[in-house]
Amino acid sequence: MSILPFFHNNFATGMGRSITRRLLTIGLCSLVVLGTLVFPQTIVRAANTWTVVSLGDKVSPSSCSGTYCTHLRDAIAASASGDIIQFQAGLNGTIGLTAELIITHNLTISGHRGNCYG
Repeated sequence: MSILPFFHNNFATGMGRSITRRLLTIGLCSLVVLGTLVFPQTIVRAANTWTVVSLGDKVSPSSCSGTYCTHLRDAIAASASGDIIQFQAGLNGTIGLTAELIITHNLTISGHRGNCYG
């Protein structure tokens, strides 16, 4: 007895198409699950804008309230990759650093235009 008549009869009656659809659906679901495991989704967060309100510098723990920080060093410590640091409107002058600024992530620091030395 040959198995060929079984396949021929089932595909002719539509039962074979139903089995094929089920296998195809299972295969696609497996690809979606496998794709999620192999290529995990990246969670993208919105960038924060931190505002520096003083030209002072300190090397002690940060002092930020919401997105307002007392010193530039505080804003750098509180920020994450992709964030923006700006200076409060009307804040002009020079920051006398007491130690080197260490930045370990991508960050934009936006200052007011004025006398730039370099």
